Amino acid sequence: MKRTPKNGTGKPSPGSSPTRDSLKRERMVGIAETAVTVHHEINSPLTAILGNVRLLLRDVGTLDKPVADKLKTIEVSAERIVDVTRRLLRVTRPDSVEYVQGIRMLDISDDNQIRE
Repeated sequence: MKRTPKNGTGKPSPGSSPTRDSLKRERMVGIAETAVTVHHEINSPLTAILGNVRLLLRDVGTLDKPVADKLKTIEVSAERIVDVTRRLLRVTRPDSVEYVQGIRMLDISDDNQIRE
């Protein structure tokens, strides 16, 4: 027996169908699985990078300024990557936005996130 989504009133939701809802669920499951994989596969080596950079920065007084500046740039960039992978995990809707002309990407903006 096919189930029709309800809108809280016991009636089918306008504009929805079992097939459309099923496709949306499948798409969201695929996005969630991809996000978990990306989070794990990227954050594992990133943890080593950040840990080593932070160890080197503990001795910032003994480093040449250009070297210290480069290490700080690496640290900030790595932290941005950590933030992106966390935002991927919190996506609530499979919405996309235009990246460049004709190419779309998953919306991981704050508006499309689970609030913690």
